[in-house]
Amino acid sequence: MKNYNMGSAQLLWTVTIPDGTISKLANTTASSECLLAAAHMCSPLEATSVSFTLEIIKELQDADQESKSPLPPLPTFHLSSYFPNSDLAVTHLSAVIGLTSSTPVDRLVELALMKMIPGETGLFQIQPAQSQLCLTIKVALISIKEESVTELHSLPASSLLRISTQLKLQGVELFDQKRPRDAFFKFGKALKYLILIDDKDNSRDPVLLRNKDELMTTLRNNLAGCHFSSSSNNWDAIISLCDKVLFRDVHNVKALYRRGCAFLEIQEYEKARSDFYQVKQLDPSNALIDSKLTSLHKKEVELNQKYSSAFRKMFA
Repeated sequence: MKNYNMGSAQLLWTVTIPDGTISKLANTTASSECLLAAAHMCSPLEATSVSFTLEIIKELQDADQESKSPLPPLPTFHLSSYFPNSDLAVTHLSAVIGLTSSTPVDRLVELALMKMIPGETGLFQIQPAQSQLCLTIKVALISIKEESVTELHSLPASSLLRISTQLKLQGVELFDQKRPRDAFFKFGKALKYLILIDDKDNSRDPVLLRNKDELMTTLRNNLAGCHFSSSSNNWDAIISLCDKVLFRDVHNVKALYRRGCAFLEIQEYEKARSDFYQVKQLDPSNALIDSKLTSLHKKEVELNQKYSSAFRKMFA
């Protein structure tokens, strides 16, 4: 890791997104050729193929306390697929914006790339959300694949479906790795690509439309699964997503179970019971349902006792 003097660095801009905060520092450079051509060049868009280099300049636990010892390398590697080298040397990389990233740090790096032009080098400070980590990185955007620079709404329906399917598969892999937050981003982005298909003139193909609708149902179910597996307790979102799944597939056991659990948590006990009984009928061997029905009965008894106690106090 090189020792750069960062004492005089000034911030050009700061952007905060759900993944964290990224700031561009003033001591950035661009080649003279890059500056002359800037008016005729474009920054990478989502789904653009790029080539770049990346180097970690500074790694701290807390951005406000420079005296703290750097974190060991391992957490950084876990937080980003863009830092594969144990010596933290300059890394030459290629990526497809929005598709290669799989962690908050990855997505923040890609945000930096989307604000650069080929030939530009910049220093950026990254602070992932829900983390003490603060990284200062040096990024050089080497090139972009010009034919891949296309607005999403300009992509043909078949390309949108292909990319969405790819994102779904990536999300499933992340979910299997017990990373529901990162999987959620993949499924959500995949769903965004599918929604764009409806505006296409060539989206009337019945096979394409059927594949799109099936994939959209799967993605919504997977998004509900991410909420269900995280600690967000976003029960309303789970119910809304499962409603959409069940509108198209009334016998979807996963959606019924997740919606029933969400109803249970918000004390909609009759609706929870209805969903759980449907799961029991569709999947009699599901061992979780008996436990949920027992929990439902216990909660109903507790609630009735609470109401009875309140009424007695009112008329005592």
